[in-house]
Amino acid sequence: MEFIRSQNELEWQYEHRDETRVPGLIVACVTTAIASIIIIALRFLSRRLLHGRLCLEASDWFILVAWVFFATTNICWAVGTKYGIGRHAVAITDIHIVQIAAIVGEAAYVLANAFIKVSVLALYSKIFPVQKFRYYLWGVAIFVAGWAMSGSVIAIFQCTSIDYVWRPDARAFCINFSLRNLVSGIINIVINIFIVAMVIPLVWSQYTTGQEKWLVLFTFAIGSSACIVSIVRLPYSIKVGTNDETWDAAPTAIVSVVEITVALEPVATRRHYTWASMAKAHKMT
Repeated sequence: MEFIRSQNELEWQYEHRDETRVPGLIVACVTTAIASIIIIALRFLSRRLLHGRLCLEASDWFILVAWVFFATTNICWAVGTKYGIGRHAVAITDIHIVQIAAIVGEAAYVLANAFIKVSVLALYSKIFPVQKFRYYLWGVAIFVAGWAMSGSVIAIFQCTSIDYVWRPDARAFCINFSLRNLVSGIINIVINIFIVAMVIPLVWSQYTTGQEKWLVLFTFAIGSSACIVSIVRLPYSIKVGTNDETWDAAPTAIVSVVEITVALEPVATRRHYTWASMAKAHKMT
């Protein structure tokens, strides 16, 4: 975050210093935190119902890691509201805590998204044990890993030098973070769409009855709702990097925590149980 403002901007922000987006951000963080815990609990319950005991697979472990990063970004935005996030820049009480919270939150957001994607790929590998298809899964996983690493590194080192975060006397040059968010956001949307679309040919060829095909495709359509939230988030994300970033970043933070929660898929219970049951049935035939 970089805060270089003209005199007119300072005067305008001072006149509007009592405006706040903090309540909306706090509500979003709390509700998505509760929802994510319920989603994870339902996922584990579905595993227990399916296997008769709690038996976690690779996709479940990846989701757990994703949830840890999601909790991190959620906490960063919530704690940051105490020091100025969600209010105009002139109302910041501790610029360095705000900057650290923003950097950690941005990096954790990217990593949470990445591990959710890898979890879906691991689930695909379990349900569709086709060797050629698994090569595609590995290719997508490697691309996701590269996207996540670049996104988190850029979030951390968006300004040179990094000690600009805690040293007020350090001189810094910051990248065009709006452009970075635009490129990263478009890649994120494309990956989401590709992950949903890549399995459709297998579904159409593997499941014999029309009811099975449409049931599975319907669950994919519900799962793709995260793509819609990602698209909604894009215009907000490119507004960061302004001279009033703590104010402009609040809508992005709200949509971001909603996006990750939706990506965790609240229909996970039925979806896992249905897919696993179908997969077992087809293996027996």
